[in-house]
Amino acid sequence: MTGRTLLRVETHGAVAIATFHRADGINTLNDALLDALVAFATGLEPSCRAAVLAAEGPAFLAGTDLAESIAMSPDALLAYGERAQSVARAIAAAPVPIIAAVNGAAIGGGLEVALACDFILADRSARFGMPEVKLGTMPGLGATYSLQRAIGPRLARELLYTGRMIDAEAALQAGLVNRLCDDDRLRTDALEMAQLIAAQGPLAVRAIKATQRDIEAAGLAAALEVEWAHRRALLDTEDRKEGIRAFLERRPPRFEGR
Repeated sequence: MTGRTLLRVETHGAVAIATFHRADGINTLNDALLDALVAFATGLEPSCRAAVLAAEGPAFLAGTDLAESIAMSPDALLAYGERAQSVARAIAAAPVPIIAAVNGAAIGGGLEVALACDFILADRSARFGMPEVKLGTMPGLGATYSLQRAIGPRLARELLYTGRMIDAEAALQAGLVNRLCDDDRLRTDALEMAQLIAAQGPLAVRAIKATQRDIEAAGLAAALEVEWAHRRALLDTEDRKEGIRAFLERRPPRFEGR
């Protein structure tokens, strides 16, 4: 699948590890990867007791592939959005805890995928942000809900309104990530954390995960519905088209509010 981000899945005992890997560039979201993520989260073997979502390359996941996105019709964008939301739902509904091991950038939809996981470990080079507003659009995988649950409403609103990035240390202080790891230890530390979870009573862990999922399910479902109701209105605007063109052309956008 040339030019596509691949998801490689392997097992270490009772732990499953899924790794983003794009040989020709930075990891980005596209239809194939969205489907692979849903398949991973919904297809975990009964013997699996914990899972890790990791990445190879310079970034964990840098959001949607904008070169593909700008060519999509509004109907195609709606279909893509529905597929993207299924990822957040599938990760949240997974029967075992999933740890996000974030290296480099987790941006836009990439951060939303990490937020859908049970918690986040990050290396010291990690950066986080929701830059959709700079593209004339808004989040679509639940960040208007999940980000404020992670770091509180005031900081979440600042990041959503400004598109500002934060570094790994700021993310740790804000409570976005649980732990910072040395760059060469991230995957090992995430695997060790997953193995620690896997060593606990599996029925108890699954029951705790199910309890957390059921408590949060109504809020997430409502958030996804409301979020897309507003995002849908932005899909065919000139501002969104200008924001993506400006990003691809590496220039400041000229928004006109239409």
